[in-house]
Amino acid sequence: MVAAGDVVHAADVVDIQTHLADRSVTMSTTAITPLVSASVTDTLIASVSHDFIDEWAYEIAWSWAAQFNGGTSPFVAYTKIKRTNAAGTEIRGIAGTTCVSTNVMQVEGSCIVKCTAGNTTQTIALVGGYSASGAPTSLDVEASSVRRTKIEVKRIGTAAEYTDALEVPTA
Repeated sequence: MVAAGDVVHAADVVDIQTHLADRSVTMSTTAITPLVSASVTDTLIASVSHDFIDEWAYEIAWSWAAQFNGGTSPFVAYTKIKRTNAAGTEIRGIAGTTCVSTNVMQVEGSCIVKCTAGNTTQTIALVGGYSASGAPTSLDVEASSVRRTKIEVKRIGTAAEYTDALEVPTA
């Protein structure tokens, strides 16, 4: 514990932040919107607001359950991670996930980004949709209360440790 009048060195602050890095998790709380007739349309599934800190790296992880309606398998759903909303700046686009035997699938993954854009609050959006594969009429996303549909941001280390990571877009 630091008492009033104590001198705190920058290196100590970094050590403390490093120790607490894995506690810096923010999970989505937004309501889930069904992707009705959303073929080839980026539709917001969930979002999360997170305070990014300069020179730190973050893991963005996502998971969502989808049920295709109509058509015949195989079905293909895709995921994108964007800033702000479904129409925002794309951080990472993820190739489609194919479901071949049933019309229900779980889509999940993660990517690592680094913050070099300033100490800004960013809203990270989980965006989804589906291709024309299987010719479905719509795609429904599982209710957020089930919690298999989520997006989370976790601070994982310094940006220097992840030199090949994507940068979080500026606000």
